[in-house]
Amino acid sequence: MKKSAKFLVICALFSIFYLSFGSVVSEAASYTISWNLVKGKNLNWRNNSKYTTELNKGINTWNAYSSGTIKTYSTGNTDVTVSDYSENSNTAGVTSSNRTIKLNKKLMDTYTSAKKQNVATHEFGHALGLGHSTSGNVMYAYTSTVTKLGQNDKDSFVAAKKKWN
Repeated sequence: MKKSAKFLVICALFSIFYLSFGSVVSEAASYTISWNLVKGKNLNWRNNSKYTTELNKGINTWNAYSSGTIKTYSTGNTDVTVSDYSENSNTAGVTSSNRTIKLNKKLMDTYTSAKKQNVATHEFGHALGLGHSTSGNVMYAYTSTVTKLGQNDKDSFVAAKKKWN
């Protein structure tokens, strides 16, 4: 067999192998946004929301991964305030750079506890500087029942933390 034919056969075999098995060995990626609400080494928050249980579960999820990441403050200087609003839309929560997380009661009131926790954990993720991620992660762009951090969530957290003030 000529050298060019051998090369083509090797390339074809590599392509078949990669297409067959390449997706099985996928690496996690990090997804961050250009801003975060963290001042210092942790996110201090104040609660003005009726979804306290789910918010605390979301906080516990982040703190279990990195101890002390989010701290509750009832008074004083906080990095973010969580409150509720009511709107006919498909958006369950919004985190903005003006230091607010707002949860949409019209949707949240219809969700299971797991979905509420997913929204709370997800919105705190944005406040920490994480962007939307892939399916199976808390930071997936759509509401789900995922309440545990996926590998992309963890990798994104590590990348976002490097940008904190």
